[in-house]
Amino acid sequence: MNQLAHNPIDMIATSSIRTDGGTQPRAALYQNVIDDYADALRSGAIFPPVVLFYDGTDYWLADGFHRHGAHKLAGLDEIPADVRQGTRREAVLFSVGANSQHGLRRTNEDKRRAVMTLLDDEEWARWSDREIARRSGVGADMVGALRKSILSFSDSMDRSYIHPKTGSVTIMSVAKIGRAVPVVLASSEPEPIPKTPHHDADNDNEPHNHRAQGTGENEWYTPAQYIELARSVMGGFDVDPASNPIAQEKVRAATYYTEETNGLDKPWNGRVWLNPPYAQPAISHFADKTVEEVQAGRCVEAVVLTHNYTDTGWFQKLAKVASAICFTKGRIRFESPSGEKASPTQGQAFFYFGSNAIKFAEVFRDTGFVVEVK
Repeated sequence: MNQLAHNPIDMIATSSIRTDGGTQPRAALYQNVIDDYADALRSGAIFPPVVLFYDGTDYWLADGFHRHGAHKLAGLDEIPADVRQGTRREAVLFSVGANSQHGLRRTNEDKRRAVMTLLDDEEWARWSDREIARRSGVGADMVGALRKSILSFSDSMDRSYIHPKTGSVTIMSVAKIGRAVPVVLASSEPEPIPKTPHHDADNDNEPHNHRAQGTGENEWYTPAQYIELARSVMGGFDVDPASNPIAQEKVRAATYYTEETNGLDKPWNGRVWLNPPYAQPAISHFADKTVEEVQAGRCVEAVVLTHNYTDTGWFQKLAKVASAICFTKGRIRFESPSGEKASPTQGQAFFYFGSNAIKFAEVFRDTGFVVEVK
């Protein structure tokens, strides 16, 4: 699948390989696998070459993220590589079929992620279910079901648009939030890379590492520009219930809670900014708490940032209570503490809770399309 046989093997510097282009095909990387591979390398083991696409400037890693991480962990400066001429986009296309017939077994979420990478693309989404299934190494019935869920979601919207002359704000009324593919998010709380899954279950409660989604890294923060948009809507933040001191350099909430001080046990009085942890069951707990605080009247206004994980129970809970949702037209490039920018393979959603949905739509209109939840 997307394989070119008998390519010569080159030794490429691990430091020159790009892993931030949305070519990571798995839902998460597993630290115990990287550790085991690194131990084997130190003992003299030889692994298959990774697959790189070279566009004349950058080497894009398309297959072998665990091997690449293991070589770096083992202190090896170079890695055997099957180097192919091609763009980052070609590397993404290759990556969706990686590990379908070799390597660490894919989870159901890995498979969904591969399919959704193609269905989320304007060009690739035009392919037949059979072709997408062939490219991503899954059954055509899975592709059909995921495509149907997207169409059902789109059909539930009554669309209106920004007037080309007046520039009046667009708010799309939504009778029902539909279903789409789950994805996982970067937030402000540190969390370890998960252990290898012991089964291939499609389970909404299965823990996973949200920061590793699409990047191979752990800790990512919301870029300041989006925080400032939320600040512009609400005028400031009284509470950030899931944060840490590094995140607060940008958020600057009057009160914030960390993993140790546990915002789930505290009242959220006033205006809330929330970028929650996304491992289960934490994300469900924060969704429940958000609904509780809004309905109790303690939280008078809030902006909550998640990935567009629309088929999960927690997303549905938030959507039913939200006043409006902004679905990003691109993918937010979350930032590491060192300033490195990630390139996730999924979009995001900003939930707005409060009485000023019109202002929210005005402020977030360039970020994506805004729907008013009815």
